[in-house]
Amino acid sequence: MAPRAYWKGYLKLSLVSCPIALYPATSEREKISFHQVNKATGNRIKARIVWEPSNANVFVTKPGAFTDLAVAAIEEVTGRKPELSTSGGTSDARFIAGYCPVIEFGLVGQTMHQIDERTPVTDLEKLTKIYRGILARYFA
Repeated sequence: MAPRAYWKGYLKLSLVSCPIALYPATSEREKISFHQVNKATGNRIKARIVWEPSNANVFVTKPGAFTDLAVAAIEEVTGRKPELSTSGGTSDARFIAGYCPVIEFGLVGQTMHQIDERTPVTDLEKLTKIYRGILARYFA
């Protein structure tokens, strides 16, 4: 069976228009399979990968004085009491958690960690006030 173009269109350069079609780099008959083979018997080795959770570099700051002062600073600026949670992704905070108290707190948005990441300036101003409140309370 002949490969089928997965995109067709035109490239227009000034007054000249050229038809373009993109095809897959391989066909069904050109697919490669990788098998492990037992050298002694020549039989195929069948293997299964089992993913298990790892507790490497995991940290959880237990609720206490530090989390209380962060909650107070957040509530003062936003008018809402935050919910303490361990959901979310991995953080670089895991590298310093052994040396000082650590909390995960920051902006969340639709464009987070994307090439066009953006946030309203008012959100940054609130975040700055919250961080200042946390530091003022911590060093008071």
